[in-house]
Amino acid sequence: MTLPILAANFNRASPAGLLANIPIVPLSGLITALGTAACASVLVTPAGLPWLNQVNGWLVDLLFVLVRWFADFPWSSLRVYTPTVGMVLAYYAAASCALARFPGAAALGEPPGGPVRPRRWAGWAAVGCCLILAGLVYARLTPSGAEPHVRLTVLDVGEGEAIYVAYPGNARMLVDAGGMSGEGFDVGLRVITPYLLHEWVGGLDVLVLTHPDTDHVGGAATLLKTFPVGEVWTGSSVGGSATELWIQEYLRQRRIPHRIVAADSSPGHWGGVTVEVLHPDRSGEAEAARPAGRPLRLNNRSIVLRIGLGDQAMLLTGDIEREAEQMLTRLNKDLPDADVVASDP
Repeated sequence: MTLPILAANFNRASPAGLLANIPIVPLSGLITALGTAACASVLVTPAGLPWLNQVNGWLVDLLFVLVRWFADFPWSSLRVYTPTVGMVLAYYAAASCALARFPGAAALGEPPGGPVRPRRWAGWAAVGCCLILAGLVYARLTPSGAEPHVRLTVLDVGEGEAIYVAYPGNARMLVDAGGMSGEGFDVGLRVITPYLLHEWVGGLDVLVLTHPDTDHVGGAATLLKTFPVGEVWTGSSVGGSATELWIQEYLRQRRIPHRIVAADSSPGHWGGVTVEVLHPDRSGEAEAARPAGRPLRLNNRSIVLRIGLGDQAMLLTGDIEREAEQMLTRLNKDLPDADVVASDP
């Protein structure tokens, strides 16, 4: 009965709970009863009954052993999409009708000794509600038709950025994976993953990591382990952080295509949308124009994307600063206009 609540708030479902509750529920009741008795014994003697507390401690240890044992099952906890209101209502309607179908449930409200009449209509109603629920899930998993527009969502990841882009034809791209200062907070787990599950996104066609600063790749490890990713785009960075090295090794082991992109890379195409890489420059012309001994800052090596659909366009500038902006306009004298500019402030 709590499945929709867990799915809606935590994007989790626990099939193991059906089996785990068989021994755990009566054991929990016994622990509660013994604990109540131990408290009551203090009213009789100040020392209480220490042996009763000892027995209860053993039962609590047994409870934890059982919980850990069930939690180790591969299917003990499954990640699920956020159900819609219609799905939750259909689920509870089906459960209520299924309970009413049983003779024991049907007998509720009957006079003592009265006949137990199965409510056949409840069984058919439960089947109907299940079909409605299945139809709602199917419709959410397979949206009809391609959206004739690009939807861009900027996620609040604190420091850094994470931009989710939905293309016509159900193609999905995530530009950067955010990151936050402080240990123990995983932006990929706490912010980006819940959003993607809320949007019923089962995987990403492209994950773009504009540059290897922690505030842009901090959640990438969790996303790569949680969602299937078609390919990963990165620029040619001079960084060598532990996160960046882990990502490179993970991509190699899982054989996920890793594409190093620059201004001369071939554009991507999804459902009539063209994604061009405008920066960084791979020709070396920009570096040659710089004073000797002054390499570009890591921020100024960020990937800059132009997403165009028809006569409209969006410019995603990553973390570039004034110097990279000047280089971008100098090397792209005919830089096309953009209706939206998204950058990390």
